[in-house]
Amino acid sequence: MPSHAWSGDPSQLLSFLDRVYDLEAPEQAWLQGVADAADPFLGVGDGLSAFLADSEGRIHTPCFAGSLQWGPWHDRWFDSLRQLPPAMMRRALEVTPACYAIDRRGAVLNGHATMAEAIAADRRGEPGAGASARRGLWDEEGQRTNGGPFVDSLDIVGLDAGGEAAVLLGVRRELSKRPIGARESALLGRLAGHVASGLRLRRSLSGRALPLDGTAPVFDATGHVLHAPSDRSRLAMAALRDAVRAQITVRTKRMPPAEVLEHWRALVLGEYSLLDVFDSDGRRFVVARPNVPTGRAIDGAESLTSRERAVLGLLAAGASNKLIAYDLGISTSTVAARLASAAGKLGTRTSAELVQRARGITPPPRAD
Repeated sequence: MPSHAWSGDPSQLLSFLDRVYDLEAPEQAWLQGVADAADPFLGVGDGLSAFLADSEGRIHTPCFAGSLQWGPWHDRWFDSLRQLPPAMMRRALEVTPACYAIDRRGAVLNGHATMAEAIAADRRGEPGAGASARRGLWDEEGQRTNGGPFVDSLDIVGLDAGGEAAVLLGVRRELSKRPIGARESALLGRLAGHVASGLRLRRSLSGRALPLDGTAPVFDATGHVLHAPSDRSRLAMAALRDAVRAQITVRTKRMPPAEVLEHWRALVLGEYSLLDVFDSDGRRFVVARPNVPTGRAIDGAESLTSRERAVLGLLAAGASNKLIAYDLGISTSTVAARLASAAGKLGTRTSAELVQRARGITPPPRAD
């Protein structure tokens, strides 16, 4: 198995980002394009599968990428994922934006660090893994039966604050031998944020006018403002212009992937995604489209603001404060302030309790 998933080629990363923010492709074609673009650095030779999941955890729209011949395993692989109850799939998507499947499944089944520990605990009769492990779905032999030669995968989960997700699985022929390193985890987590942003933007614009409709700020290929709607402040337009120029710099200068993602943020000002658009004459524009995460409904949380809900939704998706800040285009201190405000309104005392409430779980009563 390759020692890491990241190729280090910025051109592959830029191709991936372009696919993620393609608004005109039909849903199946969009996901296939994203999967094809992710395969060089996520599949790493063993192939890649992808699917979408709704806010209830039901999965759909499977697709496959890479040079590997999946053969009869196409349906078996996806059917094995479908055997997960939707509620368990929801938990799986919320473990973290990027990790090995063997660790994700172990955490979902009973909180163990790896699947080997989960299976061993189940054989000892400890609660947690239950019938899923006992019938062999999760052990190595059962995985080969259900999924062909693949026993693990490196996952990117683009989980939106509202609960919908696009999932990319770089399949592996061997079990993971190490955790994902901090640098790689940060890069893959940022990609997950872009995937969620692209999916959300596609949903919000479904059936509406395409980008050059006069309602959004438009910049030329050098970053000059061509159209500034009257409802945008001068400060917002300046911030958008700087972000556009930074994104243009990314395309014209060879940068390592970490710098590409530093300049090309998921959102700008917590509200806009920057989209490349070409008109009929081939001229290129950058359009700033509103793209605001709304967060999921939380029982008894009517007093939460939309911005607090968005931060909580990403927290529930397994994102760290740094990744939330990147996804929303805000500072980590602003993330911390919004989480603290939300915790006060929800009456939670610990981070674990806040995560439980964000995921719609009622925390157990405290002993005091």
